[in-house]
Amino acid sequence: MESLRLMTDKTAFAQDAQSGLYARSAFEAVYDAHTRVITAGKQGLALALISIDQYESIHQTFGQPGWNQVVELMGRLILTALQAERFAFSPDRHVAARYGENQFIVLLSEPSCSGADELAAQIRHAIQNANEAGVLPIALSVSVGLAEGCNHPQENLPALAEASLDFEIARKKAAGVTGTTATESVRSSTAGDAPQSLIENGNTEAVILVVDDEPGIPFLIRDFLSDTGAAILTSEQGDEALHLIGEQQVDLVLIDILLPGLNGIELLKRIRGIDPAIAVIMVTGSRDLSLAIEAIRGGADDYLIKPFGCENLRDSVSRGLTKRQLILSGKAYQTTLEGQVQQRTSELQQVVRHLENTYRATLKALGAALDTRDIETHAHSERVAQYALTLGRILNMGSPDLTTLERGVYLHDIGKIGIPDCVLLKQDKLDGEEWKIMRQHPQLGYRLASRVDFLKGASKIILAHHERFDGQGYPNGLQGEAIPIGARVFAVVDALDAITSHRPYRKAQSFEKARGEILRYSGQQFDPAIVEAFLSVPQATWSNIREEVQQQTLDAAEDQIPFKNPLSAPSL
Repeated sequence: MESLRLMTDKTAFAQDAQSGLYARSAFEAVYDAHTRVITAGKQGLALALISIDQYESIHQTFGQPGWNQVVELMGRLILTALQAERFAFSPDRHVAARYGENQFIVLLSEPSCSGADELAAQIRHAIQNANEAGVLPIALSVSVGLAEGCNHPQENLPALAEASLDFEIARKKAAGVTGTTATESVRSSTAGDAPQSLIENGNTEAVILVVDDEPGIPFLIRDFLSDTGAAILTSEQGDEALHLIGEQQVDLVLIDILLPGLNGIELLKRIRGIDPAIAVIMVTGSRDLSLAIEAIRGGADDYLIKPFGCENLRDSVSRGLTKRQLILSGKAYQTTLEGQVQQRTSELQQVVRHLENTYRATLKALGAALDTRDIETHAHSERVAQYALTLGRILNMGSPDLTTLERGVYLHDIGKIGIPDCVLLKQDKLDGEEWKIMRQHPQLGYRLASRVDFLKGASKIILAHHERFDGQGYPNGLQGEAIPIGARVFAVVDALDAITSHRPYRKAQSFEKARGEILRYSGQQFDPAIVEAFLSVPQATWSNIREEVQQQTLDAAEDQIPFKNPLSAPSL
């Protein structure tokens, strides 16, 4: 790999600032070196070319700042995928770069050529997780073009990857699943804009099936329609006609009513069950009006009596095909609209998830800030929030109530920002006047939170979080179920965290001790029903939550250390 490292040293400066990956110029130089080295060693080589589908939509909706976030996220997702155990990431073996404005390329040098498919699956999985987590306000989707060097000269792989990507994008467009804001693959026909007759325009796409047991009729019809360009199929029996319709697209069927075996009326009903959009014209030599009425009631589009003239046949076929085209255009347009509605719904859900995550991150930050001001143990609000959500689920609280509970817990002490430091931070016991001031913080918090629409429910928890089940709490002396359920849940888990955390005046006590204390004050400080639910949770569950929050706090602290991008090193 010595030649690769030397080449990399010369191109280490060519890094894309937004994605954190290499720039295209650096990639091309490194790829050239890779190809020479790997070809000499007869190793495998593969490329994955990744394109973000909603490039134009993101730019139009969120502008350049939003697009920069998407590029940065893609860079992180690609690096994460390469660091998976499957790829045993080594900068001497795999190279990732930004290949274009909305394209990224990854080179994999492996003994086998199966890695590209697995890498694409890893990246798609990572994007799905990012979408579900609401990391961005828009749901991302990507197309991937793969090229493997097992059966192709390795110097041709970039072109093969681009061709594969073009094919994937074209396939998505044909299926109507592109990420663009408007899919124009289907044009609807509206009143005043009716399509011209397929027959009159000589449209070769029209397929007409003639079902008649008289040998001369199909030849006559073929002769009458010979200049239209329509494809004419023939059949003498109804069962055979159904088989043809099941095998290929048929636009219009001319049916003799008096067929042997499966008669024309029954065949008409069967066709309507297969595809109601197929135009059906009934043909008969009988002038029995009841047959014509039965055919029309059965869904026939027209009715011709033998012998019919050329113009009558052409007019009837033209009307039938025009009707079919209108039906198909309407269905296709409806499918397009449904796809656009589904896409808009997905985008809206993504925005909602993103906003919820932003709200949660903001509330967590506020809760952490309050902890550092008043409570000497770290991550108090985060622990109590996780305890509360666990207990809320045991109590079968719904999703909206759990969200309200989480917000109220994070901000339960927000009113303390209005308490003077001389009271809030006093090391000695508070006197009577100071306690009056301290006990104002629930009302202060309520007044702050109730002014924010999405915190109105949480503000009730903030106001009542020091109420007691026996009515001896404050500020309003509420009793029993008059206390919001979120505040009653909070009272139990707040006591749990207080007992099991270190304080300046005592050491942390065990979870078993906390369970005993909470049970002791059931019916006085705590709601007995909630205490019963709390006691049903294994002690290990509460202990695990505490350890997980502690680890998350440590990880977050480490994240504050400046991060060095591994791709900025002088060797890949």
